[in-house]
Amino acid sequence: MEPFSFPPEFHTGEITTNGTSIYVRSGGTGPAVVLLHGYGETGDMWAPMAIDLARDHTVVVPDLRGMGLSSKPVGGFRRKPATWRACLTR
Repeated sequence: MEPFSFPPEFHTGEITTNGTSIYVRSGGTGPAVVLLHGYGETGDMWAPMAIDLARDHTVVVPDLRGMGLSSKPVGGFRRKPATWRACLTR
């Protein structure tokens, strides 16, 4: 496996919220863990840890708005709190 790649057991998808589309990877079963990357990174940085955590957790790894495979909002960025509830309730 290449560094920073998720195994095929992880699912990918997009969640539309707040006028943008958030790309999300998820895998595993058990209590949920959400891994958020910092500015200038993508969720790919969490691949090694996500693989380990997925043994006994449900791991959710989004690309934050405007990063990685997530889209940028149509009017640019605004100071408005993002909601992750949509990610966690799917």
